[in-house]
Amino acid sequence: MTTVAQTARLIRKDLKAQYPHIKFSVRSENYSGGDSVNVKYNMTIDAPSEDEVESLLSQYKAGSFNGMIDLYERDPNAGEFTTKYLMIQADFDDLRAEYKQKFLDYYQLEEFDDALCQKRLGNWADYSLVKFIRGYILKQKQYAYAFS
Repeated sequence: MTTVAQTARLIRKDLKAQYPHIKFSVRSENYSGGDSVNVKYNMTIDAPSEDEVESLLSQYKAGSFNGMIDLYERDPNAGEFTTKYLMIQADFDDLRAEYKQKFLDYYQLEEFDDALCQKRLGNWADYSLVKFIRGYILKQKQYAYAFS
């Protein structure tokens, strides 16, 4: 088993311990420029944000890419089980239909249209909807935390 596959196994274990109610897909890849671990999950109201997942898994990053000098810089304190690139993706497909009408009402849009969203919001419709869902979920979590 490759080191990155072992890293993926450890990531899977940490995610299951921290978020037992969320199903994560964890896949590893090896290629000529290094390796990566891809983490995917369905976003729900009680799911963690991508930032929360990244914070939990930051110990598995071997370093970071420095675009100013076009160089990958390894972290000298990185452990044995790390990956060059850790990709985290929350899938919003299950929430899109549920939040689309709230999105239209909030921005007073007649229809879900790219041209209209570009004109009013400065972004494509789908990007604007996902951004709206992220903000809506964050506000609900903050509200629940304040009254817990």
